[in-house]
Amino acid sequence: MAYTRAQFITKIAPMAQEDMEKTGILASLTIAQACLESANGNSSLTVECNNLFGIKGEYHGASRIYRTAEYNGDGTRYYIDAAFRKYPSWAESIADHSALFNRLSRYANLRSETDIKKACYNVRADGYATDPKYPDLLMSIVNTFNLTQYDKKPVSEDKQLASAVSKIIKSGIKLEFNAWKRMDLIQLKNVPVLIIRLGGLEQLITKGVISDKELWETNRYTTNSVRSLLIKYAATL
Repeated sequence: MAYTRAQFITKIAPMAQEDMEKTGILASLTIAQACLESANGNSSLTVECNNLFGIKGEYHGASRIYRTAEYNGDGTRYYIDAAFRKYPSWAESIADHSALFNRLSRYANLRSETDIKKACYNVRADGYATDPKYPDLLMSIVNTFNLTQYDKKPVSEDKQLASAVSKIIKSGIKLEFNAWKRMDLIQLKNVPVLIIRLGGLEQLITKGVISDKELWETNRYTTNSVRSLLIKYAATL
């Protein structure tokens, strides 16, 4: 079936929200890019390959060749044949899209960004697209369909996390309780300072709180990673 934009958003929004909880990438950005890149789920690339975002390359060895438009620095359009990733499902396409942002350093400014306008301009500046109108096209979709409504996270308190933070504060470490007691309040940009206050990366490794050093050194952590860090640290007190 051919989707209208509204129908497509209704179908993809829950997947984008679930992904945002895992990765920290704004659901509104994921949805807007999917609308634009997949022609609302109707492009040949999406129908044939479940590729919602026009990501090139291979996915577990699977790909297909398509003709695509690119732009020179002066805005001149030209066409090339390129291999695009083929996915088993939309959910895997969404997960791979966010994984790309969390893996490559040039997309670091998207990981903790909560302002959708900045995210839309950053994603183009970071090299995702060459079309100079790309950010404006994304924002038009965001505004028309109020996509920021999907960026709202549950406000229920994470009791296990809150207990861990409370224990850490009572041990004498200066932390703002309300900034860490819920996953939706965790700001990833504050994590480096948090690690310093907990004793530093090397001490946390020695205590067994952190096992993946590269994850924290390269800022590839997610809110789930930070939650696990705080709970593990509290267990050592």
